Amino acid sequence: FTVGIATQRVSMRYEAMDGMFAGSVPADGPLVALLKSGTGLSVVDAAGHYKTHSFGLVGSSSALARLVQQCR
Repeated sequence: FTVGIATQRVSMRYEAMDGMFAGSVPADGPLVALLKSGTGLSVVDAAGHYKTHSFGLVGSSSALARLVQQCR
C-alpha cells in the first residue's frame, strides 16, 4: 500500500469463499494511519504478478474513524 512516498507492506491471503485477498491490520496501526494521511492510494503485490490498482482517499480519514468507532 503506497500513499505518496510512504509504503506499508501487509501479508495477504486469498479468501476463496469471497474471491478476494485479505490481510489483518490493527485499527491503530501504521496502515490505517497511512490511509488517513493522503489523497490517493496505490496497491501492488510485491512479486509484481498483478497490475497496480489506484484509489482515491478523499473522505477516508473520517470514514475509517467511524469504522473503528463502530468496531469497539
